[in-house]
Amino acid sequence: MLWLTDFLNSHIIAIYFVYGLGFFILGMAVALESGHASALPLARAAPWLAGFGLLHAVAEWCDMVMVIGQQINGLPPPPIGEAIGIGVEFISFMWLLRFGCELVDLQPSRLCRVPAIRIVLVVYAVGIITISTRIPLTSVLWLSVADVWTSYCAIPAFILTIWGLILESRAFRASSMPQLSREMTGAAIAFCWYAVFDSVFVPRVPYFPASVINSALFISVVGIPIQLFRAANALVIAFFFIRALRIFAGEDRRQLEEALATQRQLQASSEALNRELREAAKEMSALYERLRQRDEVHSYLLKRVVRAQEEERRRVARDLHDGVGQTLSGLAAGLAALLTRCQNQNNDIHRQMETLQQYALQSLDELHRVITDLRPSLLDELGLVAALRWYARHYGETLPISVDAEVEGLPRRLSSAAEIILFRIAQEALTNVVRHARANKATIRLKIDNAQVILEVEDDGIGFDLVKTFAATGDHRPWGLLGMQERAALVGGTVNIRSERWKGTKVTVTIPLPVEQMEQEPYARAVGG
Repeated sequence: MLWLTDFLNSHIIAIYFVYGLGFFILGMAVALESGHASALPLARAAPWLAGFGLLHAVAEWCDMVMVIGQQINGLPPPPIGEAIGIGVEFISFMWLLRFGCELVDLQPSRLCRVPAIRIVLVVYAVGIITISTRIPLTSVLWLSVADVWTSYCAIPAFILTIWGLILESRAFRASSMPQLSREMTGAAIAFCWYAVFDSVFVPRVPYFPASVINSALFISVVGIPIQLFRAANALVIAFFFIRALRIFAGEDRRQLEEALATQRQLQASSEALNRELREAAKEMSALYERLRQRDEVHSYLLKRVVRAQEEERRRVARDLHDGVGQTLSGLAAGLAALLTRCQNQNNDIHRQMETLQQYALQSLDELHRVITDLRPSLLDELGLVAALRWYARHYGETLPISVDAEVEGLPRRLSSAAEIILFRIAQEALTNVVRHARANKATIRLKIDNAQVILEVEDDGIGFDLVKTFAATGDHRPWGLLGMQERAALVGGTVNIRSERWKGTKVTVTIPLPVEQMEQEPYARAVGG
């Protein structure tokens, strides 16, 4: 057995190298896989394990370098080198402690009453201060005792890590991942043995328990340097964790499969939505076509109604003029002749005949007014400008309101349809002024240029609420205003109404020109000629 011990001691540098290499492989492998997004505690804690592996590898390789220097020079290692190695080793144990805290969820935000890292730091600092008060800093024994104290302070890190790995093993087993559960169990056992070899069998110093249980006792019993068992445990720990890192590949594969499944669902949903949208577009197109056709029918019927209305007004006006008008004219003339012959007759008969003559003349005037309202002859004979001026004068004479007619531009004849529509809109606007506006003055403006003709009817009345008026339903709807819009639309025109309470109302009708495009009656164009 002595030959094996001598052989291993002669190759202690190689053992230190493998010792550090095991933890270096662990740190690098975990570091390369620690960037994966995962909800598992192992993924959250992986960076701390990677830091522990890399730092611990540096600490062991520092020991290797000091052994190499000692063999080459035959002198003890420099104290500064040993101090650096001890410091790096302690920092690596703090990273391992944080790794264990993450695994068992002992985060500061969760268990502030148990700040494990702070407690270990305080205990370690108290120990180093105590050692410094009893042993001179320049003594070689100080470094040995500090190294032993560092190993003892690593025990909480090993306990938490082993506990956390056991919890992970149970979690994987509950998730039907027995292989990963076995990897975590193996890593926990390997860390348990490493804790024994590193934190129980420490270098011998003249202080209990290191004076009794130490690495010298282990070598005397087993006959093999304890560094070999530590190196073997480092390789075993790296082996189990590298195998366990397959969980990240599985997580990636699962996330990829979920993403692909989600993409397929979204694609299927998108295709279904596209089909629905195409069907909806077809339905909307068909509905739009039906509405367009219905609008055409509505427009055609409206034009026919307007044409029939104007024709009927013209016929009624002509019949009244030729029939009732002639009769009343004859009656008035006959009564005038009778009055002339009966000047010297009974005064009662004479007064009755005068009264009848006045009734006949009044009826004739009323008949002329009705005929003019139905179809003013001026509109057909002299055009829109003359008709509007006469209408304004007639309104001003017969009603308690002042009406002015203004014309801008070069007066000219428009199409029969345009003139009739503009005249009827002016009639309706003035009727509304008399009925609702309580106005003292109204103005009719006609503006004609090469591009359009504009009719404005403005009053100084009380105005009204446009929104409320047009929102009314049933019998309360503004049929007169709506009729203006419908009439203007027959010749491609628009109606704009502006009104404010106590600030009057202004109706503006705009009809595009040139007139030759409207020479035919709109209702005649609707029926094809």
